[in-house]
Amino acid sequence: MQNFHHTTDCPVRDIISRLSSKWGMLVLSTLHANEVMRFCDIQKSIGDISQRMLAVTLRTLEADGLVSRKVYPEVPPRVEYRLTPRGDSLMPYLDGLVGWAMANMPQILAERKFNNENQDYGENCSNAFQKPATGDSGFKCPRDLVAWMGAVQAQDYDMSKWAVGMRIEGGTLRMVNEALEKGEIVRTHIMRPTWHWVAGEDIRWMLKLSGARIKKCVDLWTKASGIDIPEDVYTRCNDLLGKILSGNKSLTKEEMTIEFNRAGILTEDERVRRYMLRAEVEGIICSGADRDGKPTYALIEERVAPVRELSKDEALAKLALNYFRSHSPATLKDFVWWSGLTVTEAKSAIGAIENQLITMQFELQEFFIHESCREAIGDHIHFLPSYDEYLISYKDRSAVLDPQHYPKAFNRWGIFYPVLLYKGRIIGNWSRETKKGKINIDVSFFEPADKVENGPLKAAENRYRKFREEK
Repeated sequence: MQNFHHTTDCPVRDIISRLSSKWGMLVLSTLHANEVMRFCDIQKSIGDISQRMLAVTLRTLEADGLVSRKVYPEVPPRVEYRLTPRGDSLMPYLDGLVGWAMANMPQILAERKFNNENQDYGENCSNAFQKPATGDSGFKCPRDLVAWMGAVQAQDYDMSKWAVGMRIEGGTLRMVNEALEKGEIVRTHIMRPTWHWVAGEDIRWMLKLSGARIKKCVDLWTKASGIDIPEDVYTRCNDLLGKILSGNKSLTKEEMTIEFNRAGILTEDERVRRYMLRAEVEGIICSGADRDGKPTYALIEERVAPVRELSKDEALAKLALNYFRSHSPATLKDFVWWSGLTVTEAKSAIGAIENQLITMQFELQEFFIHESCREAIGDHIHFLPSYDEYLISYKDRSAVLDPQHYPKAFNRWGIFYPVLLYKGRIIGNWSRETKKGKINIDVSFFEPADKVENGPLKAAENRYRKFREEK
């Protein structure tokens, strides 16, 4: 056998790696068996590949000259894929590998079962990017789901509860509020920084990892707003918070403002927001129990029991594991964007779990897929909340949303809207309105061809109503 593994940048090694990816050989075999196929037919034939992963795989194979893509000027556009002569020349070798696998399959399966039957290989690997909203994810409580994902953006307080609830079996608003009340999940400014739900046991190491950077951002924002808050004022605020929240109290922002005024601390010009941000970053406060749908603040030390501290290397590795097992496939840029880490830190984090990641090259980008991820896709339609992880946790969103429709999903100022997800693609918007205790839901589609029948829409609406516990 010729030697191709003597250097990490060996081009032959790179080609072998791309061909032996999770889906590359399967896509090639499917095209070889059917000669000419459309995108939807390839996905249907394979069955368990997501639209995003199929798109990435086809682009990779096309970039290597193994697959050709032809677009017909029709409305809607028709796109066909076929193997190139180079792709055809690969098939005898691939057939030989398949033959070897079939001949050795019984022994391999038997040995695999023997070695692995007492090990946990991640039964809950229906990852959040490919399967973000179904009720059969395997998670039964908010804490387990949020801990597995690492963090769930919570910019919109009410909508973010749906982001958690829709990802757990039989999830309801009551379940999320109970987890919040117990401190199993907490809401705080972390990572980028913005509001996120994190598991209670994770908040300290995550703050330690990103706190200094967030504190610097908060101070820069404050100065840019023309607000001067001396350090001694922050110290007074923190001392006051420790006093008025002591005894497992939870207070709203409005109640905190009253307390600051009583203590003679200025509260105008967004000052209270800055006080609370700094107190969150310094590990003094986090979210308290829900108050009739309103967020509150409480002391971290009283909300969350102490846990073992993680070193920086341990924290980086855990953050990378949480992200890639729940957001695969994703790039380094995606991870940097989501985590708020520097590029150097993000590379170190990925390196710490590299033996758990499968890599795939496309154009000049490298995608990472966690080994535990089990792709699944269905015909259900899902009501994704504003700021949902499905979109906001990626730097590049073009794989699931046509760029021409970006303004309908989010604007240039970073405001994300509720959207419709169908077969892995964002196809429209939805909105809700409550009148006389009843929720009315309105939907709109980006394209006429995207319109979904009433049955799936009604099922999605009922799922949301069940979460809200509306009879």
